[in-house]
Parts: sequence; C-alpha cells; structure tokens
Amino acid sequence: MSYTETFLQEIKGRWAQFTLNNSRMLVYISIIYIVGLIGLSLPITRPLFIFLVPFNILMSVGLLLLFHTPWNWKFVAVMVSIGITGFFAEYWGVQTGFLFGAYHYKEGLGIQWLGIPLILAPNWMYMIYTTGYIAQRLFSTYAVRIVAGAILMVVYDLFLEPSAMEYNFWQWETGYVPLRNYAGWFGLSLLFQALFQWFVPSPQNRIAIGIYIIQLVFFISLFVINIAKSIAF
Repeated sequence: MSYTETFLQEIKGRWAQFTLNNSRMLVYISIIYIVGLIGLSLPITRPLFIFLVPFNILMSVGLLLLFHTPWNWKFVAVMVSIGITGFFAEYWGVQTGFLFGAYHYKEGLGIQWLGIPLILAPNWMYMIYTTGYIAQRLFSTYAVRIVAGAILMVVYDLFLEPSAMEYNFWQWETGYVPLRNYAGWFGLSLLFQALFQWFVPSPQNRIAIGIYIIQLVFFISLFVINIAKSIAF
C-alpha cells in the first residue's frame, strides 16, 4: 500500500470514529446555540452575534452534510435544486408580495444578491433536509411524509418569525406576520418535500433529528425571552 493510500485510510478511519460519537457532536452544537442564545439576549453582545448568524447557519449545514450518507448524484441534484429554487422563491416573494406577503430583507443575514441574503439557499436545504428526515422516520407513506415534513417546516417558522423581526433579519411591511406567510411556507415546503421524499428516500444521518430539535428549542427560547422582556419593560 502506498503512502497516499495509507494516509487516506487513516483519515477515513478517524472520520468513521468521529461520526460514530454523534452524542458528543450534538452536545458541542448545543453549547454553540446556548452561547448564541445568551449573546443575542444581551444588548452589549447582540451586534456581534447577529453578525455571526450566517456563519452559524453555514456550520449547521456543513455538519449536516458531513454526517449524511449515501452521497450520489440524485442527492446532490435535489439539494442544489432546493437551495436555488428556495432563493429565487424568496426573490419572487419580495418583489411581488404574492407568495408570503409584503416583506423585505435587512442586513442581519449578511451578504445579499438581488436583495436576498445568499445564506438563504443553504438554509432552505438545511430546513427541508432535517424536517424531511424526521418525517421519514415517523411515517412510511410517501404522501404522509410530504405533509408531515411541511407541517414541521411551519412549526419551525412559527417561532423563527418573531425572532427574525427582533434581530433585523427581515421586516414585514404590516409590522406583523401575515397568515399568508404560513400558507405560502406550507405550500412551498410541500413542493420541496415531494422532491426530497422521492429522490432521497432513505438517507442516514446521526445528527439530523438532534440539530432540528436544538434549533427549534433555540428559537422557542428566543421567543420566550423576548416576550418576557416586553412584559418586564
């Protein structure tokens, strides 16, 4: 065996050992989100942690993909399609107000193109993957998986929306979240879930469920903290 082959085998072995310890990885991710929760809640550190939000999304997406198996052209094509379509759906939504309602993005999510934060493309991939993965573990029927995944997306968005306005990610022209947003979110999620459930029917990922729960708890916690602040002050 050549030096290169030996090196690659060593890397493969170390990575296999690393990914087996998924509980430890979820603990690390939880710590990062707890630090983020504290940082966003304190006025003195809030600007820094808002700046770090896009990097945290990239970290979450990267870890999710690292733990995913199997890799094949269908998986790559579906995830890229979801990311690109999600990005341009956001563009269409901002331009017309038809899909989600009248809103615009602010500077909190980093670099933008066409008025849309670039980070939204990988974020759509992340959200559809985690919710679709959970739906696959709960149900065996294709149609039920699609609906369940879309419902999980709406649950996620229910707690994301208040935080998004609070932390300068986007702003609704009405000053509140319109019901059309959740209908549009559910409809677009149905489309993406149909693609994911059909072309990625049996993925394996040791952290997908855990990372969804961690993020959901994170946004619920932010929601509760902001409600408590508004009552107290």
